[in-house]
Amino acid sequence: GINAEYGQNSAGIEPLLKCTKRFYVTLSTLIKGETKSGRDGVLRAVEKLAKFVGSTVNMRLYTFLYHVEQQGVEKESVIKKHAVTVPAIVYAVEQCERCLIILSKKCGTDLMECFKRSTARDFRIMVNVLQDKLDKEQVQEEEEEEGDSRATPDVSQPKKRKKKKSTLR
Repeated sequence: GINAEYGQNSAGIEPLLKCTKRFYVTLSTLIKGETKSGRDGVLRAVEKLAKFVGSTVNMRLYTFLYHVEQQGVEKESVIKKHAVTVPAIVYAVEQCERCLIILSKKCGTDLMECFKRSTARDFRIMVNVLQDKLDKEQVQEEEEEEGDSRATPDVSQPKKRKKKKSTLR
């Protein structure tokens, strides 16, 4: 699994996610350039690349994103870290697919035959799980504070109140 490959920290995942996004943005640019070319058909290399990405790369990407999401369930910090990157990758993939559809219509070749409609659009941060973890941490912190206050005499200063701003009319 992903934890065996990267250990418990996600330091190796973030650069990989950014690189994946750049790959799909670059692929979209290539496909747009092919669409704007004056040729009637599509280059054989672009057709092979589209089929390879659709059949191999996308499936592995969605599996990888699933593992990243599962790792995020375990750690709140991972959820926050990938909350921007993962949606950006999904958007880049969708833009690439959109460009391929346009090119397919132009050239009359079905370049989307190997692409499966992604379910990665259904990615979500599980708010209830995150909220439960935050609540548990807060309870633990409060218990620790109570334990600390019992162990040491109360020498803390009273809390300062915020002064209300007076409004002059």
